[in-house]
Amino acid sequence: MSADVKKLGYEGAVQIVSGGSSVQLLASSASFSVDSNTPTMVGIDMPPPTDASGAEVRSRFIYAVGTINSSGSLSFDCTDSFMPVLFNICSQRGVRFDVRIAGGEGGVAMDDCYMTSVSLSGSSGGLVSGSMSFVSKNDWEDGAGFTPTHNDPISGTYEEPMAYWYTGSGSSADVKEWSLSISQSATPVFGNVPGVNPLYVRIGAMEASLTVLTYFEIKKLEQIVIKTNTAKIVSGVEDIRDFNFSTSELSTFSHTFMSVRPASGGSVGDVITFS
Repeated sequence: MSADVKKLGYEGAVQIVSGGSSVQLLASSASFSVDSNTPTMVGIDMPPPTDASGAEVRSRFIYAVGTINSSGSLSFDCTDSFMPVLFNICSQRGVRFDVRIAGGEGGVAMDDCYMTSVSLSGSSGGLVSGSMSFVSKNDWEDGAGFTPTHNDPISGTYEEPMAYWYTGSGSSADVKEWSLSISQSATPVFGNVPGVNPLYVRIGAMEASLTVLTYFEIKKLEQIVIKTNTAKIVSGVEDIRDFNFSTSELSTFSHTFMSVRPASGGSVGDVITFS
């Protein structure tokens, strides 16, 4: 193969390391982003040129070193091996993990990441897919730090993605589609010390919501079965209830439950559990 030929993304992979466990994802896309937040200013004295031919270039200029905010995102199809790691990240506040991306050409890694949002969804005729966003106090580093295992059924390393029909509401098969969203406030904190990176990431409240579209009205469906696991909204209250009629298909009911707690009980406790 010519040295000028570049490998496409399917030659690479994404790995997450959390709690001493590492797992390779069936990732469809992944990205890291570093925002430098560089302060600039415009000069006060901007005299006009004497004539058009003598005009000088005028622009902003840097007057201080900025601060760095690091973040990233993943899109993936769910697999049996990845779900326990994902559930661990979403089960409580402040779970740290590392993300490693081995691209077709080269690789990068970002350590000490914190989840800011996770979305999972399943619908008829499709796969259980998801996305995750995260932040870190660190810049990315060159080198993925792992060798991708190609998802190849011929070599016996194939792990199939999770299909929609592995999910539902347990004893009821009425679920047409569903979506689960989990978010966590994670804010980089800077100090009055030399350095452009945050000192740490401040973790705030977590929230979770579950939307289920069914063919029959369900007064209270706070959980969804994802193959062998059940994701349940704790202390969930119904936020939205819809009825949808169409002449071309069956009528459906949509229910959205969100995690909240009564004032008398305080805000301490789980917002979502996985069993």
